[in-house]
Amino acid sequence: MRNGPLKLAPVLRDFLDGSRPDGQDAWLVADARDCSAVVLTYRRVETLVFEMHRGFEVGIVLSGKFERTAGSRPRRLRPGQVWLLPMWEPHGGRVVSPGTCVAVLFLPAFLGEERIGDISWLSFFALPPEERPQAATPGMRREAVHIAHDIAHEIMEHPVGCETALRLAVLQLLLILYRGWGKAREQSRRMLPSTGMLPRILPALELVQARPGVRLSLGEAAASCALSVSHFKRVFRQAMGTSFGQFSLRARLALVANQLVTTAQSEQLIAEETGFSDASHLHHSFLKHFGTTPGRYRQSRTP
Repeated sequence: MRNGPLKLAPVLRDFLDGSRPDGQDAWLVADARDCSAVVLTYRRVETLVFEMHRGFEVGIVLSGKFERTAGSRPRRLRPGQVWLLPMWEPHGGRVVSPGTCVAVLFLPAFLGEERIGDISWLSFFALPPEERPQAATPGMRREAVHIAHDIAHEIMEHPVGCETALRLAVLQLLLILYRGWGKAREQSRRMLPSTGMLPRILPALELVQARPGVRLSLGEAAASCALSVSHFKRVFRQAMGTSFGQFSLRARLALVANQLVTTAQSEQLIAEETGFSDASHLHHSFLKHFGTTPGRYRQSRTP
């Protein structure tokens, strides 16, 4: 991982399968299972679940104060401030002052080939956590709060076309961030034009999702996209902000974490089922990425 080992392995959660989060005020899952959204109200100071999931996530604070952690640095968020998370990025947080936030989780196809200004929407998520755009001014935060109220309305009322409304709300939020993002022009120079980038790597993303326990080679992933290995490596990193190997490894480790908690299988069997050569290989990878061993993780998560 980019920012070193974490102190606690995350819980694997998949909100796009229709699972309802604990303590939600309102919840919406698209029929196509490519988008879900939630309104969460916290009534006390508490630590939030440290987790990872297969979707991108966009969140906005409506009221209260929250601390969100992705990578190694916590970030204090107040009303109107946002967080952006790419697929499979471990994250957690803390409620500093009770309040409400909204979040939209989605798969790449939900926004497709949309561009924000002169860059792909993927560019917002392909950066390290500390470099991702933020609602930096009072005016931007007021606009973000307005969007958050619109999202909350769609989630609670489920009107006709609510999925389209959520998509437009996410795009509108990204546009606000883009306009206030001093590095936007720099990003357009750093990254290749990516209007056609997502469809080119989407088969590889779908392959990982369909076969999370398989150790896919670069050759297999590149072939699924009809690209050479060298071209695929370059395009994938520019789109996702990480290598295909790291992305695939995160997905397999997420499955490992889930298997450790939900089954009584041995570490050796789990290693065999998730593409690791043996229990020792699994142990080393799990410890390196999550800062704890599979055994300690299982013990900490099992009643």
